[in-house]
Amino acid sequence: MWNKARLIELTVLTLALVGGCLMVFFDTFPGLQILHPQPFMLLPLVMWAALSFHQRGAALGTIMVALTALWGGAHQSGYFAHDFIQNDLLNYWLFVLVLTFTGIALSGLNARRLQSEDKLKEQLSLYDALIHAQSDVDEGVAVIEHGKIMYGNEAFWRIGGYAPGDIAVGSDFINLIHPSDRERIVDIHRRCMLGEPVPSRYEGLGLKKDGESVHIEIAVAKYRDGSQRVVVLLININERKRAEAALAESQQEYRELVESVQAIVWRAVPGGSFTFVSHEAEILLGYPIEEWTTNPDFWKEKIHPDDRDWVVEYGLSESMKLRCHVIDYRMVAADGRVLWMQDIVRVIPNRFGKPQELVGVMLDITARKDAEASLRLSRQVFKNTAEGILITDANFNVLEVNQAYMNITGYLQQEIIGSIPHVMSVGLHAEEYYAEIKRTLLDEGRWVGEIWNRRKNGESYPEWLSISKVSDSKGAAENYVAVFTDITLIKQSEERLQFLANHDALTLLPNRALLQERIEQALLRTQRNNGRISVLFIDLDRFKVINDTLGHQAGTCYCKKRRSASRSACVYRTR
Repeated sequence: MWNKARLIELTVLTLALVGGCLMVFFDTFPGLQILHPQPFMLLPLVMWAALSFHQRGAALGTIMVALTALWGGAHQSGYFAHDFIQNDLLNYWLFVLVLTFTGIALSGLNARRLQSEDKLKEQLSLYDALIHAQSDVDEGVAVIEHGKIMYGNEAFWRIGGYAPGDIAVGSDFINLIHPSDRERIVDIHRRCMLGEPVPSRYEGLGLKKDGESVHIEIAVAKYRDGSQRVVVLLININERKRAEAALAESQQEYRELVESVQAIVWRAVPGGSFTFVSHEAEILLGYPIEEWTTNPDFWKEKIHPDDRDWVVEYGLSESMKLRCHVIDYRMVAADGRVLWMQDIVRVIPNRFGKPQELVGVMLDITARKDAEASLRLSRQVFKNTAEGILITDANFNVLEVNQAYMNITGYLQQEIIGSIPHVMSVGLHAEEYYAEIKRTLLDEGRWVGEIWNRRKNGESYPEWLSISKVSDSKGAAENYVAVFTDITLIKQSEERLQFLANHDALTLLPNRALLQERIEQALLRTQRNNGRISVLFIDLDRFKVINDTLGHQAGTCYCKKRRSASRSACVYRTR
């Protein structure tokens, strides 16, 4: 790049060359002839041109000197005038050759020197940028020789909380290591210098200016010149250590969470080979964890034979479609028990869109399946039992009735849902009776007894009713369940039996037991009221003759007619 100083240098050099050429080859300055000017006095000027202006300067300077010498000799002037007169140009060409070789050689050497300097500057600039970049990212770089610090960048000191001038060059590097870790670091450095195998990177504990410890990562590289110098790279890994501690704590919490969940948390490759299962697997099914992860066919083998084919086929199909899925199937435990498992599976694809890994959770749903079976059975019993069943909420609003209820009462389900049960509002008993039922339910949680109800067609009928309270976890009423049976036929049978117990089976007249009961009741009323009673005894004359001559059937018929006549006469007289 041309600047003012360079232009001045070019001007001075040009004037010096012109002046020197005029003095040597034209005798222009007679006063200086006493110095006996020689052509080689111009050699330093050509060298100057070669060093300052490189090959172009050397070439131009050489051409100027050669042409000036040729011009002076042709005019029989200057140093080569005698040679030109004698037509002997050997000295001239030797001079030109030496001058040319010197200028070109010197300019070439200088050019290579400048190139080397440029490369060195570029490398130094690169190294400097690298050192600063490492400082910017808190990577300390130091040169250590015989355990002494020869150089350290800014980050090297900053890691320990030092300023660059706090520790003098030549100080012991080991002083920057925490006392608890010095012996180990010294041993590693000694083995490194002896050429023994040591880790290229290792962690250590540094000592900060304030006496606190700092976690560092150390990397050491030996110089390749055979000296005892090494380059040490220091990295502050406090943040990484905290992150690792936090990660380890998180992993421990996750592990504890996984182990505490009463479910099998697992990971597997597509096809069913497990790579991880939680400890619950051994507790739940009884197989060792190693068997889960080492046997590639473990899962298939432990599925119940009745479920194996369709479960494996379905799981593989859904996995290939990258679809998460849930499967309920049975597995056989180590002790032979059959457990229902619910497998919740998530498919993780790779970057090519193929299934790479499966993760999931197995839940033991045996109790739920048993409860569902019991619920289905209860539902069938509810629907098909001969007793009417009615379920209400805590306020006695009907929630559900079964088919037997509809058959007995004649009401459809939609006609009764949401209303108060008719049995509690039909009015066939006193209000106090219904109130007593509710009080008993609230106090004891159960009421059982006989009650009259009315069908949809208006017909009254007796029923045997059992009402039970269903409480929640806090003991509050949640539902009421009523189960009842139509006892009309039972009532009729009871009345029939009662009638037959107190009447003659043939004549249907009151028998001796009923007569005695009625006389006792009459006597008690008489005594209580100070009254009197009378007893009428009727005898049928020659009744035995009728039985003997006409038969017992005729005798029975005759008794029935006399009964009707006597009853009519008694009724007539009481009127």
